[in-house]
Amino acid sequence: MWRIWVHGLVFTHFEDPHGESWVEILRAVDGSLVGHERIVDPDDDLDDVIEHWIRDRLGAEPPAPPSCARCGYTVWTDDTGPGCRPGDQAVEIDGTIEIGGAFRFFRRVVCRDCAEAFADEHGWLTSLSDEDL
Repeated sequence: MWRIWVHGLVFTHFEDPHGESWVEILRAVDGSLVGHERIVDPDDDLDDVIEHWIRDRLGAEPPAPPSCARCGYTVWTDDTGPGCRPGDQAVEIDGTIEIGGAFRFFRRVVCRDCAEAFADEHGWLTSLSDEDL
């Protein structure tokens, strides 16, 4: 049995006597039953079920796949994208820059082609990293 507390709710994963997986949703404050859902997809873990359940209740759409901040090409953060090629893998660039005593943080997602082109154009940036790029 797995249990996760999130947004004032307690999500508990359990299996019934017939071997089917379920999630019970209770209010954390008083333990009253909010609902229960059968887990249909065996590949879903409890975090996935919670995200689907909350999105369903809010009427929210799943997030769109990220696109390259430089060229706009759709990239994938994992290998499950339709027609995903190795070059479509997203590259996340995180940085902290101090300018005049003020720190600026940035995070960009780019496609592999743009990341390689950026590294070639600005070769001095790779010397600032502890890792080989």
